[in-house]
Amino acid sequence: MSWHRRTNGPTRRDPRLDPFRERAARLVRNGEPVATLYLRVETCWWQTGGRLWWRTWSEPKEQVHGFVLTQAGVFDDFIVDVDDLDDELPDWADNRFHYRGEALTAQWLDDRSSRTVRIDVFGLDEDGE
Repeated sequence: MSWHRRTNGPTRRDPRLDPFRERAARLVRNGEPVATLYLRVETCWWQTGGRLWWRTWSEPKEQVHGFVLTQAGVFDDFIVDVDDLDDELPDWADNRFHYRGEALTAQWLDDRSSRTVRIDVFGLDEDGE
């Protein structure tokens, strides 16, 4: 057995995540900007058994890694687990984003602006680094 996760093929893309893949938004409260948000869809696995080189892994799934930079310059990040996506996606589609117990308005940016936020605000590479 390998120390590394193995898959039986490519990760199955979750089409519900397509509108939010590599997408940025301005988070707004009462018309005032609160933070900049960037969402990245990542592949994840869970160890299902074994130890050391005898590990076994689940099938790969997609989860969302979010990055936030507040207007005050505070950085935060979070993971939206696969099991929580059903609760989050309807709000995102309705331009609502819950952050630290508060429902904020999400003003989603287009592809070009999202790319600029990814590079200039968060310093993230295109390949997930």
